[in-house]
Amino acid sequence: MAVGPPLVYADQSVSMVRKKDSTGFSRDVCAILLIANITRCFFWLGNRFEFALLLQSILMILAQLALLYICIHYWPRISVESLTHTTRPFSFWQWHSYTQYIEFLAGFMYVT
Repeated sequence: MAVGPPLVYADQSVSMVRKKDSTGFSRDVCAILLIANITRCFFWLGNRFEFALLLQSILMILAQLALLYICIHYWPRISVESLTHTTRPFSFWQWHSYTQYIEFLAGFMYVT
């Protein structure tokens, strides 16, 4: 129950590493799953639920952080995304450095 959902993304990771290209994968998927699972972990602190679900969230966070790193590492330097200007404030979740994602997540956890 705890290991299944994070393993789903292992195939995606292997595919990106094998092709050395992450075109077609949306980093927004990582954003949604990271924020949701971090929030679930904080919810567990106030209202305990099944430990397997907490473990699943922790494993999913680790899997999404790894997937995000791979996605950024193999993101093509010249892509439609890099040529167009984003309409998101502060180019939210479209950063070029893994460190910026980690800083945002650390800030999110601090505020939460």
